[in-house]
Amino acid sequence: MPFQLNVMENFVPEEIDPGKEGMNPEPQPTGVPLLLIIGIVVAAAVIALIVITQVRKARRRRELEED
Repeated sequence: MPFQLNVMENFVPEEIDPGKEGMNPEPQPTGVPLLLIIGIVVAAAVIALIVITQVRKARRRRELEED
């Protein structure tokens, strides 16, 4: 029992800064927005490649039809 009393006497609670209480000064990034941005960029690149290949095919067809 004296050991428990000794522990409680030496216990010092952490001081809370009233200015920061309830506020998160530095929000922690979750990583989801970064993955979302990467996904959108990859999707845009794939769509651009598809459009470029389709335009090239259409140009070749027109050139072959003209000849």
